[in-house]
Amino acid sequence: MNLPVSETSAPRVDRRADRASAPPHVGTSIDRIAAVQVVAMLFPLASGLLLYGWRAAGLVAVMLISTYVAARIWRRVGRRGRFIDMRGALVSALLLSLLLPAHLLTLGTHGSAPWPILPGAAFTMVALMWLLGGSWRIHSVLLTYLLVFVPFQLLQPFLVPEFVLQNTRLLVGDLLHATDAPDSFSITPWYRASPIDGADALRRPAVATQLSLYTLGVQQPDRAWTSMQMLIRDRLPPLEDLIVGGLPAALGTGSAVGVVIGGLFLLYRGIIDWRIPLLTVLAAWIALLVLPVPIVITERGPVWQWLALRESAAGWGVAMTFAHYELLASPLLFVAFFLATSPSIRPMSRRARTLYAALLGVCCAAAQLHVGASVGPIVALAAVGLLTPVMDRVWKRP
Repeated sequence: MNLPVSETSAPRVDRRADRASAPPHVGTSIDRIAAVQVVAMLFPLASGLLLYGWRAAGLVAVMLISTYVAARIWRRVGRRGRFIDMRGALVSALLLSLLLPAHLLTLGTHGSAPWPILPGAAFTMVALMWLLGGSWRIHSVLLTYLLVFVPFQLLQPFLVPEFVLQNTRLLVGDLLHATDAPDSFSITPWYRASPIDGADALRRPAVATQLSLYTLGVQQPDRAWTSMQMLIRDRLPPLEDLIVGGLPAALGTGSAVGVVIGGLFLLYRGIIDWRIPLLTVLAAWIALLVLPVPIVITERGPVWQWLALRESAAGWGVAMTFAHYELLASPLLFVAFFLATSPSIRPMSRRARTLYAALLGVCCAAAQLHVGASVGPIVALAAVGLLTPVMDRVWKRP
């Protein structure tokens, strides 16, 4: 009987593939893999600490401590408990922390107090490790996010990011000591904006939320109608704020630069397969240009069109800019580099990974348009990950 283990200690690491793509100085031991993963996550974590301050650091600390306590408890439960790897549980806790907004560390002085969600999620994640272990092709971080945080996001907007520190209060500011951002911030990049006295942070709508309201047809049109061009021109901030940072987002997805640098470090150390992030992002970008999107929202609802770039209401420039906002505002880059490449999800066969990545990219684009930009890639990865055992049976050779 196969006993369960955690994701990072699961014996599914394709050692031959990793050795073939890794530099000579890189080993394949579990300890080394876990260490490289932690170092790679430090890049998006550092950008998150700068953008969201001490509450971001507190969120990570609460998650790590809660996971450590939960793992100590579950390791004493039955025969399965002995195979819960403490190192793997803590790495998963750090990974889950990067998918959460820093304002969850609220102790009740600002209205509601959502902080108990954090230890609850940690205990749930370790319980899933104990229950599922290596017997299911799904990452416990994904399953925990879908079971715990998505219901909270639907019932209460606890997970909707709203705050970002001003560029003069990086790292040390209080995220909840905030004021509403003026309209000028919609055209001025965050790093060049003039500071507002009397506040550490700015309250701004998340770009993922604005995109979801538009694509789902929930957004009320301005006057008689709202077009895609009007959305980009009048409501969305500059793309620089998504690339460099400066907008409300999850802790690890606020800066695309931080995510990409961390992912490139994993590639350099030979821990992940380059096909997966590259083909996932490329397939998602092409799908966003091809799949039907609402080019106009009228009083009767959204008008969906295939190949929006051919329509006069959109055009090449608007359609491509919309696709870029969808890619950068969602956690797609983080999912492609840090989650989709996990040995517990991706196919073992290198040939199957091409199909896996392309399918994941298309599903991410579709989920962002019809489910929501903030959770679409996570939902898509959970669905596509269920197909990897079939791919492994079809392509049995590496």
